[in-house]
Amino acid sequence: MSYTYTPETIARVCHEANRALQAIQADPGIPVAEPWEDFDGKPGVIAGVLAVLEDGATPEHLHDSWCARKLTDGWVYGPVKDPAAKTHPCLVEYRDLPEEQRRKDVLFEAIVTALSDPAPGTAAPETGTGVTRWRPRLALGRHSRMVRREPGQVPGRRPRHADRADRARH
Repeated sequence: MSYTYTPETIARVCHEANRALQAIQADPGIPVAEPWEDFDGKPGVIAGVLAVLEDGATPEHLHDSWCARKLTDGWVYGPVKDPAAKTHPCLVEYRDLPEEQRRKDVLFEAIVTALSDPAPGTAAPETGTGVTRWRPRLALGRHSRMVRREPGQVPGRRPRHADRADRARH
């Protein structure tokens, strides 16, 4: 099984996209990270890629894992990112992150998912061949819901057995 991109390559793309987003956001408390070549946190980014690929980590799980790594390394919450003092303003619960910071985790997961598919013309992933799973995800709004369709079912219509099951519950 060959894959178009390795986890390290995907991690590099994630990091550089994060840098671009940081530059656009211009958050005075979090300076733009250094380029991949000079970045000391490569193992953490690669670990995040593997968490999405192997465990299906969500943006919230990615943030929690990042916080755990930072806290283990002696970092604490602070209003400004300061590597010397080991303070960072994002060392908070995911729900307490500002929306623009949550977008970084959403972007990370989306990039991993987009780049983790098998190379064109290859078979489905097999266990023990590097990246073991690929699960496409749908970006759903908070009011959206996924509906399972039966083969041949007309979109927008519920299968008959679903109506019977609903009536039985009421």
